[in-house]
Formats: sequence, C-alpha cells, structure tokens
Amino acid sequence: MLKLYQLQECPHCDKVRKALARAGLSYQVVEVPRLGSLRDEVLGLDGTTSAEVPVLVDGDNVIQGTDEILEHI
Repeated sequence: MLKLYQLQECPHCDKVRKALARAGLSYQVVEVPRLGSLRDEVLGLDGTTSAEVPVLVDGDNVIQGTDEILEHI
C-alpha cells in the first residue's frame, strides 16, 4: 500500500492527495510534525534529502517532492 507523509494544511500535500484520489489509489496517511526538525521518520527514509513533505512511499520507492510524486502517479 502507498504511504503519504504529509501535513494536512500543506497545499502541496493537498495537490498530491487530490491526484491520488483521481487515480483511484488507496493510501495510508502519516501526519508529520509541523516543525521539520522533528520529522525524524521522514529523514530516516532511504531516498529523502530533507524533511520536506510530501513524501510518497510506494513499495521500495521513496519519492519526495510534489512534481516527482505527481509524475510517479
């Protein structure tokens, strides 16, 4: 199953959620802390270069960044 690391109020995350819904894909949401310095879980993912969200995990693929995720979808 897909896993989306996000902040509910983040407009970039909203864009990804809408694209996932349009594609009919189910996914698990992982709400991250507001402060990037507290996002150890995001920083611990292989393939992330920062604590920025959204991050989509699709199996072994970790995709960070709105444009990259939209292209993946």
